[in-house]
Amino acid sequence: MERWSNAAARPAVLQYPPGSDGWRYVHELSNTKQPNGRINATKDGVYLAYSISPSAPQFQSNVEDGVRELVLTCLQHEVFPFSSCEGHRGSPKCTMLVAFTDEKRRDRFIHSLPWYLRWRVSIEPKAKSCNTDVAKHQIVTPQASDEEEARFFNTMFNRNEPRWFACQVQIFFKLPLLSPFFARTVFVRLMSRWVRRWAAADRS
Repeated sequence: MERWSNAAARPAVLQYPPGSDGWRYVHELSNTKQPNGRINATKDGVYLAYSISPSAPQFQSNVEDGVRELVLTCLQHEVFPFSSCEGHRGSPKCTMLVAFTDEKRRDRFIHSLPWYLRWRVSIEPKAKSCNTDVAKHQIVTPQASDEEEARFFNTMFNRNEPRWFACQVQIFFKLPLLSPFFARTVFVRLMSRWVRRWAAADRS
């Protein structure tokens, strides 16, 4: 599957001068797959994970397998993921942070979750979700202003929006008598199908 299989949703090539912060962010920034299977940029025991632009050639390799289908589905429908984790070493959940360019659409996404997913899926609004300092590539700074946050997301997703609105999606896949891998696969697939249906209905 392409990073953006829907041609209408695929972003234009970001136009940054070579060597600029924006150019480095898209072309050079990357996480590393750790021995425990996590994909992050942790160094010397300090946890850090970079948000990778979907326009970056290295984007696919920075998405963990267990949540890949949901990440790509969201991208195709302008639900913009900027952080994701499949869950590791006994963790009962996978997590994804997504951003929207419209607050009402974000709220519709949260409140439209169907009953058959609510017992295993949680979606909650999230205030300031990232650091917008592209040069330093840091992600979490609750003190970021609306303008700074918009600058970061606009750089990441090749947009020009005045505001962005985020939420956190968590899928709790640990169930008795089922392997975590199987349960996670089922719920990620169900969530992906719902996102497609929700996006189609939301456009109508």
